[in-house]
Amino acid sequence: MAELIGVIDGFHALRPPFLKRTALLFDKIALPEVGEVMLNKWSETQRDECNELLWLIDRGIVFEAKVPKADMLSLTAESESELELFANELQEAVEKMLGGSLSLDMPSEVIVAKITEQLKNPELDLNASLKIIGHFLRVGEHISRVFGCLLRSQGTKAYPVLSTSLNKQSAASPSDVIEIVFNNFPTPSEDTPWEQILEYRADPDSKARFLGLRNWINETIRANLSPTEIEEKLEYLLSEYKRHLELHKMKTNTGILETVVISGLQIAENLVKLKLGEIGKIPFAARHRKIALYEGELTSPGHELAYILKTQDAFG
Repeated sequence: MAELIGVIDGFHALRPPFLKRTALLFDKIALPEVGEVMLNKWSETQRDECNELLWLIDRGIVFEAKVPKADMLSLTAESESELELFANELQEAVEKMLGGSLSLDMPSEVIVAKITEQLKNPELDLNASLKIIGHFLRVGEHISRVFGCLLRSQGTKAYPVLSTSLNKQSAASPSDVIEIVFNNFPTPSEDTPWEQILEYRADPDSKARFLGLRNWINETIRANLSPTEIEEKLEYLLSEYKRHLELHKMKTNTGILETVVISGLQIAENLVKLKLGEIGKIPFAARHRKIALYEGELTSPGHELAYILKTQDAFG
């Protein structure tokens, strides 16, 4: 069975709780290449988090995803155009974040230093600070999504893992997607030691728990189940997932797992016909949205586009 890869950005790579939640769901975590210089820069301000990241890289849980050579990619002319569009959007987001013009050829550590300098400015009010962080997350979303496309073009099952919902892009025509939100998803507590996470990952039954949820998503969006069957099966799968975490003596919190599925209009209409809102206290929500997608994201209708992990009260 092919490995399931979660693609994260540098911001989330230094957030241990996010890494732990991701490591429970995916076989490996791909981090778009940051390089030794960048890791050294991170270690100056976030030494413990950086050391933990290096420890995970040494054990093969996290790996640096290199930018593939052009001849290794299955890129159409449309895909190449999409990558050019991505580069332009990325530069625009970074320029907004820094409040001025910027060349993406600048070393990444220089960009991060400038961002850090802005956030430390005592004259910067809370709204301006949150706006910078928002742009930073948008940059991370772009990077994770495009690297997910690049890895999938090489035959890998790779999906971006984010902490905020997908942004609407304005540069392309919107496509139909379905957001499925699990409202009470069991997640490991922040103080769960990595040894327990590794023990859970080593158990062959662990992967089956998450695969069961993925199969449930596919059955639901294709309207193969009645509303009652949808609710009952999900409650059973979530209960089994939590029980398996507790079997490994893992203390859990309640979080939110959101998955975005490329649907097509017909699938979205079928889901609406189920009238899921009429179920009592359903443990999930399903929403039809339109989001502009990259060319490489349009190749898998009916399949996952991204996973979004949140805590109940924040994305901490």
